[in-house]
Amino acid sequence: MPVFSAGGEKPSGWRDEVFVEDLGRGWHLLRTPKWAYIEWDDGEQELYDMSIDPYPLQSLHADPGKADLISGLSARLTAGFSEHEPHCMMHVVCDLDERFA
Repeated sequence: MPVFSAGGEKPSGWRDEVFVEDLGRGWHLLRTPKWAYIEWDDGEQELYDMSIDPYPLQSLHADPGKADLISGLSARLTAGFSEHEPHCMMHVVCDLDERFA
């Protein structure tokens, strides 16, 4: 059964990027069809090529050849969250250590 009945075409307005954030642990993620880019609140970055590393095990953030890509993904991440203030649609912050202590 097809998910979409638009003749196999993406529906109008379909997004190819997803923005995710974890306020409890302090990271923001931009997921594109190929890349998963993460920025941590402490400034750390992670970059994964999901086409060859589908279980994000080896970050490519330190590869000098990826500097321009990281810069572009970082700008899109910032712009994406800015468009959806306050912090996207909804957040449920739950510190399980405190809840079940």
